[in-house]
Amino acid sequence: MTITKSEFPASFGDLSQLTVLNISNKGIKGSLPSDFENLGSLVELNLSGNEISGEIPSNISKLTNLKTLNLSKNKITSFPKEITELPLLTDLILNENSIEGNIIEEVKNFKNLRVLDLGSNNLNGTIPDAIVQIKDLVKLNLSNNKLEGEIPKAIGDLSSLKYLILNKNNLSGEIPSSIEKLIMTEIDVSDNTLLYGKVPDLSYTTVNHVCKYKNTELCFKKDSKDSKCEYENYECSNCVSNAQKDSNGICRCKENFTGIGYDSCSSISDLDDNGLNNEKDAANFRSSFQSLTIASIIIIATYLLYLM
Repeated sequence: MTITKSEFPASFGDLSQLTVLNISNKGIKGSLPSDFENLGSLVELNLSGNEISGEIPSNISKLTNLKTLNLSKNKITSFPKEITELPLLTDLILNENSIEGNIIEEVKNFKNLRVLDLGSNNLNGTIPDAIVQIKDLVKLNLSNNKLEGEIPKAIGDLSSLKYLILNKNNLSGEIPSSIEKLIMTEIDVSDNTLLYGKVPDLSYTTVNHVCKYKNTELCFKKDSKDSKCEYENYECSNCVSNAQKDSNGICRCKENFTGIGYDSCSSISDLDDNGLNNEKDAANFRSSFQSLTIASIIIIATYLLYLM
């Protein structure tokens, strides 16, 4: 199929016997045509690297033979729940778009999905626990979004997962120990500054594996440090003041202290006192501001009377 203009032809929906459609990097603009549903024989659809905008039409669920959907590097704004109704879909590639909002709970309805790539969008909210119900998932890329909260604790239940790419978000909390059940090719959780805990001890599928933990508060165990990985300079057993090692040799803040045992521990009572002091400071500021305001009004009134 040849497209000579930067738009979809009016007869696009007539290609009902088409099984593979690849028109990537052709400068196509506009929205996806509503007659997509007529392409019922389509197995692979690649429209990456264009300027397609707007929403993916909900009737995409009619493409019941579709296995690969690649709309990466466009200006798509939606991730409709109807995509999860595609019974044979194995690869959903939507990275480098403008998709906003939360990751929908309906992702748990994917039956055969192996690749979910939503990297470099504008997603926010948390990573839903529903993600771990995509049992055949091999690659999960949610990098370079605005996701918050913790990584699902049961992420290690995704026994087929080989690529976990979550870098450049706002993820926080302790990295789940369940990750250690996985055999990985690539893990990247870098640039999540509030993520802490012990770097997982992993087995890998290849000696050329990728493991990135920079710009986090994750610590490493000296005896299991991997020369191929990128770490921050936190050693799990190097305790700071008011911290002690737990049964796994990882520094934890002592009772009545809070923080990260290999970074810093603060007294809970001091934090409470600081909170009270802050309240007093705020009250003093409000009182001073009110006094200043009254004085200013008096000065202005006096000046106006003088002019009269």
